[in-house]
Amino acid sequence: MSQQSDQTQPGAVAQPEGDPRYALVCLASSQQPGPIQAALQELGYTVHVPAKLEEALEQLEQNRYELALIHETYGGSPEQNQILKTIQPMAMPLRRHMCVGLIGGQVKTSDHMMAFAKSVNFVVAESDLDKIKTIARRAVTENDHFYKAFRESLREAGKE
Repeated sequence: MSQQSDQTQPGAVAQPEGDPRYALVCLASSQQPGPIQAALQELGYTVHVPAKLEEALEQLEQNRYELALIHETYGGSPEQNQILKTIQPMAMPLRRHMCVGLIGGQVKTSDHMMAFAKSVNFVVAESDLDKIKTIARRAVTENDHFYKAFRESLREAGKE
């Protein structure tokens, strides 16, 4: 199931004109994607919500995601999360363009040490998913600021 939004809403993160902005949302089977999908569409993303693990892995191969929200138990247990195991070792030319958020029941939203320990950009407590629009906007903005000088240097060197 995937939906598209061609409109960029106020407050959306800046993106070059005409470039689609993709978000991947992989939730636990008990969670409803509708509110999260709607919030991300309001931020200007085309949101992909794969129905199963295989589809999510295929989507990762075929698309360049600016944002990925992954529940810690997507496709199994936190230790066996194949989406995270695919994203975490990605080559830096791909990974530095992606802001990855981990959703969990035992995490504290915006806990930077937990995010670092899990090799993601930000973490979100399940209880805070109603605030995902604000949380995602802030996380993507922080990620963009962090990599801005690096990306500009690569562009100037002709490597990006």
